[in-house]
Amino acid sequence: MQRFETHICLVCQNEEFNITPTLHADFKPRNVLLIYTSWHKQKALNLAEIFNRYHIKSRIMTCLKYQEHP
Repeated sequence: MQRFETHICLVCQNEEFNITPTLHADFKPRNVLLIYTSWHKQKALNLAEIFNRYHIKSRIMTCLKYQEHP
């Protein structure tokens, strides 16, 4: 499997959707960009802490313009 320098995660309710692929031995990137909405800020912080334990640098960004569609 090809390894990438940076992995982009869209933070959602289920943290394992981001943890499992990011920590996979064949994929493990050096950096992770965590993009979250206001509802999931704490989840993004939790993920950053987990990834830091595995020596993966995390950057957290909010998606301020997000709007839910009916």
